[in-house]
Amino acid sequence: MTKPTVLIIEDETALLYALNAELSTAGFNVLTSADGKEGLEQIESQKPNFVILDIWLPSMTGIEILEKVSESEKLKKTPILVVSNSASDETIAKAKKLGAVDYLVKTDHSLDEIARKIKDYLASHGR
Repeated sequence: MTKPTVLIIEDETALLYALNAELSTAGFNVLTSADGKEGLEQIESQKPNFVILDIWLPSMTGIEILEKVSESEKLKKTPILVVSNSASDETIAKAKKLGAVDYLVKTDHSLDEIARKIKDYLASHGR
């Protein structure tokens, strides 16, 4: 059985490396991007099983990425978990309306919790 692929789109280098290490240890193939536009290109070209997405990114915001993904017939089924420091109710509501499977505030969740959430989602959706 092939390992599920998770794409992390995060510009905070320390968190990007930490998530990469945690998810690799948890049994995922991990792709990374520190730039919004590049991250969207990876969603399109790599078709990951799951995406972790920050909101504030260089070149394109996470909300803009969610908008592009939700408009694409090929991509709109891609599960995206937003993990951001932006905790405004408006941003959370918009992300969920655009199809994010959940929205986690970075400071409220451990790396292990994030990995577990991805595993649970993929298991419950047969991916």
